[in-house]
Amino acid sequence: MREFVFALEYEPGTNPVADVLADYPEMSVRSLSCHVSADSLWRVDLATGPDAALAELERAYETADYFADCLVKDHCGADCEVQVLDRSSDTLVVYTYWERTEVCTSVPHVALEYLGEGLLFDCLLYTS
Repeated sequence: MREFVFALEYEPGTNPVADVLADYPEMSVRSLSCHVSADSLWRVDLATGPDAALAELERAYETADYFADCLVKDHCGADCEVQVLDRSSDTLVVYTYWERTEVCTSVPHVALEYLGEGLLFDCLLYTS
């Protein structure tokens, strides 16, 4: 088995989800499921944290210019679907799906290109 381990650092203002995580270090987001093909990506994420942080995170997920795992700084032209599957005072479950364009790239797509099909993902978003 091969492992692809990475860490991403975002400048403030470049990724709305990362911005919310930076504002609320007690919050985390874990990917429950992430599926990638050459053409698309869909995932289900579980966020835990205070209610105010989750409300901001929900807004960040729903902005038109954010796509799960996207590494392109400017809007890449992809269509993204975001759906809140569950919400409580301390958890948020979000489904995202997007189809890749010629300029889109993402961490799962990079892993797919380097490691091939049949990948297992474990993704945890947090601030350090």
